[in-house]
Amino acid sequence: MLTLRRPRRVLAAKAMTTGVLAAVYGFALIGVTVVVQLLTSELPAETSQITRAFAAAPVYVTLFALAGMGIAAVTRNATIAMVAAIGIPTVAETGAVVAGASPKLMPFLSAGQLVSPGNGNPVLLALPLTLLAAGLLTAGVVLLARRDV
Repeated sequence: MLTLRRPRRVLAAKAMTTGVLAAVYGFALIGVTVVVQLLTSELPAETSQITRAFAAAPVYVTLFALAGMGIAAVTRNATIAMVAAIGIPTVAETGAVVAGASPKLMPFLSAGQLVSPGNGNPVLLALPLTLLAAGLLTAGVVLLARRDV
């Protein structure tokens, strides 16, 4: 069994690496989308929509990746973490919205509205997912420190 002397530093390094890679992936995602849009039709006339997408997609992808990493840190099981990271946004949140809950209260759905123009304050839309990711990573640090004692 591997015992870490500084589990906080290890998890912080993993979170930083995950965050940077996810942000790069978010920019690449928008870049590929713009290229495909140019090849198949045309870009939206309003540059504000493209700018908003370039700003919002990396934020969403990064927060989603950090939340998934937080789930993995809490569960210490990759399979459970993958199922939870896919199941929470697709099954649990969609089911809650169908049952009458506001999408703006659901962390993943709320942050997903960042790309759409006119849906509200971007900071407030990203806040639920930011708090979820921070809470899961904090719980992961606490549990990691207790497991390795």
